[in-house]
Amino acid sequence: VTGLPANFEDVAITRAIMAMSDALGLAVTAEGVETEAQLGALLELGTGYGQGFLWGRAVAASDFEARLAAEADGPSPLARQTPSPWRIH
Repeated sequence: VTGLPANFEDVAITRAIMAMSDALGLAVTAEGVETEAQLGALLELGTGYGQGFLWGRAVAASDFEARLAAEADGPSPLARQTPSPWRIH
């Protein structure tokens, strides 16, 4: 999604992937969403799921395990601060 929304070819490729996934009854997860502009373009194209730096940076495994352990005790404080990294609309 790097070239979205400005690059016509990237938009065309994304549109084609969406059409194929719809025809096959599959859900698409957009990988590498970094900007609000990319998110807006993906929403317009019908992408329902996404992940990327827009929602959070990569973390070390030990930091991820610590976060999981902390969240096991109650709701994540991050859930109130950011949109879900999985469902984008």
